Amino acid sequence: MKFSRFTVLHCDHDVPRGLIRAALIKIESELREGQHVIEFNRVIGFNELVEVTEDEEFYEARRGDRPYMSRFVRNRLPVPCTKLAIVWRRDHNEVIRVTTAYFTNRDKAECPDEPGNIIRKKAKGIRYSVAQIEEALEFWSRHAFVEPIPRRFL
Repeated sequence: MKFSRFTVLHCDHDVPRGLIRAALIKIESELREGQHVIEFNRVIGFNELVEVTEDEEFYEARRGDRPYMSRFVRNRLPVPCTKLAIVWRRDHNEVIRVTTAYFTNRDKAECPDEPGNIIRKKAKGIRYSVAQIEEALEFWSRHAFVEPIPRRFL
């Protein structure tokens, strides 16, 4: 992807701008928008989203600046990651607008909306299919967030 400028619209995952720039340089696309996962072959950060089982202890809390509650699991640590997921779009001035960027070990940059976000968006008139809602509920029944490790400990 050829770009001269980029801006980050939403990134509360502690991803340094330099790492976002390094990921954008590796993306080859003339599309107007995209979702990519870039492998860095070394640990670059930690993901606070983990797979869980029903017998773990959960609680709800606000995550970042979100207006809805998210599910958290107790007594788990963030997962070291070697990949960066980046979701972006190109505006009419050819500026790359990074919608979000987060550390991952998955091969896809997709994650269904949290149930609280679906409720919020539906109240604004955004429509979801039954399949999208079922996929989100199934995904979030098997996943939860852990508390991030404060940067001073990394």
